[in-house]
Amino acid sequence: MNKYWMLLIFLFFGALACTAQKMEAPPQPPPYSAPKFTIKNLSGREVSLKQYRDKPVIVNFWATWCVPCVAEMPELDRFYRAKKNEGLAMLMINLKESKSVIDNFVSPHGFAFEILMDENGKLSENFQVFGLPTTFFIDGRGMIVYTHMGRLTKEILYAGYATITNKKSPSPKPGQ
Repeated sequence: MNKYWMLLIFLFFGALACTAQKMEAPPQPPPYSAPKFTIKNLSGREVSLKQYRDKPVIVNFWATWCVPCVAEMPELDRFYRAKKNEGLAMLMINLKESKSVIDNFVSPHGFAFEILMDENGKLSENFQVFGLPTTFFIDGRGMIVYTHMGRLTKEILYAGYATITNKKSPSPKPGQ
């Protein structure tokens, strides 16, 4: 019986090792300079990160087919609406989808944040995005201070925001 379990465990870990995918780490721990970029928004206007110099910026890479991306968008929109008067910029960068697909997705929602298009995926490569959603918290000096891969929660948003504003951000209240 023990040999059976040992063989089963060996096969399990062997199969696990064979199917594991390599995850690369960011090039360096934060803070580090955010890649410079100029890309188009849904209206065709060029938007550059340098426009937001001296402002805290949240950059989020997403796609319409990404379930966690879609699930976090209402929370991101509420957070942005609450903080935009404090100078926060939020740039939602869609990864390699057509303008019509993005328009069809965002139109019914009326999101307040800026939607940008990484049409060829070069910007996500420059940011070293390895999965969606990935969010970068960038301070007014253009430094990436915090990065989060995966769906954001209120707590992560508030904590990330505190890192780019150098002030303690109060925890969210229930229902906020």
